[in-house]
Amino acid sequence: MKKYALQQFDYHVWANQQVCKHLQKLSDEVYRKKIVSVFPTIYDTIVHIYIIDRGWLTFLTKGGVSELSEEYFEHLKNSIEVIVAETNGKSMEELGQMQGELAVQFRSFIE
Repeated sequence: MKKYALQQFDYHVWANQQVCKHLQKLSDEVYRKKIVSVFPTIYDTIVHIYIIDRGWLTFLTKGGVSELSEEYFEHLKNSIEVIVAETNGKSMEELGQMQGELAVQFRSFIE
């Protein structure tokens, strides 16, 4: 099971790297342009992927959640706001680096 989880994780990391590499070739205008989609820009989609990956790592390293309380959701909301602030204004290259650093931490946890 662990081997399968690592294979899936490695694919996830590879796919994110491919997307970021491609987006780094484009101008800021392209990936920050407003589009009709679930997220307002391609950039916001990449930030979302980073937030979710970081959230899952935090969730798993802390052993999950014992109770879905109002306090838990308030903490979750505040945590997301902090992560969004950390990504604010970052270039696609910087976001790619942040994803890479997070991937190292996540892989270490899985192993």
